[in-house]
Amino acid sequence: MYTPRVVSIGPIHYGKPQLQAMERSKCMFLALYMERSSALSLDDMVRVAIDIEEEARMSYLECFDNISSQDF
Repeated sequence: MYTPRVVSIGPIHYGKPQLQAMERSKCMFLALYMERSSALSLDDMVRVAIDIEEEARMSYLECFDNISSQDF
C-alpha cells in the first residue's frame, strides 16, 4: 500500500502526524479555489459531500466508523 509523505486525500491516512501540516494547508487551498470558482458555493459543496458520504465510505475496503461524518 502506498504511504503518502506530504499530503493524503481520503480517510486511509487521516490523522497521521506527518501529514497534519498539509491538512491545515488544504483549508487555505479550498478558500483560494472558492475565490476563483463561481460554480458552487461552499454550502453547495458541503451538501454534495454529505449526499455522497455513504457511497464514498462504501467504496473503501476498510471500515471508517472511527471517523466522524464531519471529518470524513
